Amino acid sequence: MRRFPAPWTVEALDGGFKIVDANGQTLAYVYGQADSRDARIAKSLTRDEARRIASNIAKLPSCQAYSAKGIDASASVGDSFRLEKPRGQR
Repeated sequence: MRRFPAPWTVEALDGGFKIVDANGQTLAYVYGQADSRDARIAKSLTRDEARRIASNIAKLPSCQAYSAKGIDASASVGDSFRLEKPRGQR
């Protein structure tokens, strides 16, 4: 089984961001347009959206550690994720 040791970090690139593990292995690239108008036309992410997604990807090892201990880590991922009750429940 392949391991990707924490911490994972986000590095800025010209057109987006890359996520790198503690060994320097690149795990993912997330690209975004600098101009929001260009992003809408191309149906792609803005640079800010790409940054937030990359940041949340980099937080995944800490979420896995919480989950292994039986702690609900959904609130620690960030404000991009919200827990909502299914419709019809109060």
